[in-house]
Amino acid sequence: MHIGKLDDTYLGSGKILKQAINKYGKQNFKKEILVVCENEEELRIWEKKLVDLYVKNPDCYNIAPGGEGGNTVKYFTEEEKEKIKKKASEAIKEWNKQNPEKVKLRQEKQKKTLLSNLDTLSGNIKKALAAKTKEEKQEQHRKVTEAKLKAKLYSIFQLINKHGDIVMESIGAESIARRYKVSANGIRLAANHRNPIKRGNLAGHTVVIKQTST
Repeated sequence: MHIGKLDDTYLGSGKILKQAINKYGKQNFKKEILVVCENEEELRIWEKKLVDLYVKNPDCYNIAPGGEGGNTVKYFTEEEKEKIKKKASEAIKEWNKQNPEKVKLRQEKQKKTLLSNLDTLSGNIKKALAAKTKEEKQEQHRKVTEAKLKAKLYSIFQLINKHGDIVMESIGAESIARRYKVSANGIRLAANHRNPIKRGNLAGHTVVIKQTST
């Protein structure tokens, strides 16, 4: 259905029809005026009458009964919907195959849009954080850390002295390393070996992993 001048270049706006026009070229399609209506209501009535005659024809590009204003799947069975999806998917794949340069340009445009959106999001997050008080930031950090611990995204290390007492518990190895001025990798190695550390600031201590990240 289209409201406009009789000599305009409008061929249709359906998804599958557009794909077909892209694939075969606009010159291979012809528009023929079947009915001239006085108003939109009359136009919808005639559209339904005409489209309903042909919509089940596999060569028809209309994929829904007429007169419904673009409700393309309202009256279709699940099997018919799957056929429509398959037909559309095949048409898109074929068009992509025939137009590699256009596909490349589209992908580059999508990438730029994505990066732009990420930059905007990052900027908004920074602004939101800058507007928070120190206490609010600490509370937010606590909630994020708690959620990550629950999801086992962090490892929990325990430092045990030679008497078997837990002298420090840390999320990750870095906090223990900073406090005792040793390397974080050394803490991780000690935890993996499960043997008392032989030398350095933590000689005689043992490191165990209470929770391993997944």
